[in-house]
Amino acid sequence: MTSKFLLKFCVVCFLGQSVLSITYTQAQEVLPLGRTAVNTIYGEVFGSASGGNATNYSINYERVVENVLALRVGVGCILHNPRQDGLSKYAGSTFTVPLTASYLYNFNASSHNAEIGLGLATTFSLHTFEGVTDNGQRYSGYGFGYTPRVSGIVGYRFQPLESGLNIRAVFTPLSMILSRNPFPFAPVEVYGGISIGYTF
Repeated sequence: MTSKFLLKFCVVCFLGQSVLSITYTQAQEVLPLGRTAVNTIYGEVFGSASGGNATNYSINYERVVENVLALRVGVGCILHNPRQDGLSKYAGSTFTVPLTASYLYNFNASSHNAEIGLGLATTFSLHTFEGVTDNGQRYSGYGFGYTPRVSGIVGYRFQPLESGLNIRAVFTPLSMILSRNPFPFAPVEVYGGISIGYTF
């Protein structure tokens, strides 16, 4: 299981690095310089943090490198209400950490950008349980799990070259290719996302 996971992860990283290297080299020749605001903080609904048992929203920090390469890290969290099942009680929380890299194609040195990229969104689940057996003995414990997902990113963003409002609308197909599904083809879940934040 571990060796298969590492193989899948390496192949995905290689493919992603190849795509981003090509688009980054082309962007250096196409896009004008002049972007002075390179940091963005924004909230995203659905998008790269979605899918399966993920959180469906996230708070994110992003930095644009060399005018065209947007690198982002985020976190989403859900605290689940305690659930009673007979003599047992369950509680838990879910965290999603999206990591993405996108190439920005700017239109005529304006605030309008096309975006294409790749990302890895990992959902972590932690739950606790306690209860009483039929013979009156108490028990308790916890469980932990994670689900890594590869995400594609295709969309539009309004991001000023100087500071100001940042708005994104993206199409983000997700795949559990790094999880339990056979390589190289895994079911793809189709999602979209919107976000709003501030670039500075």
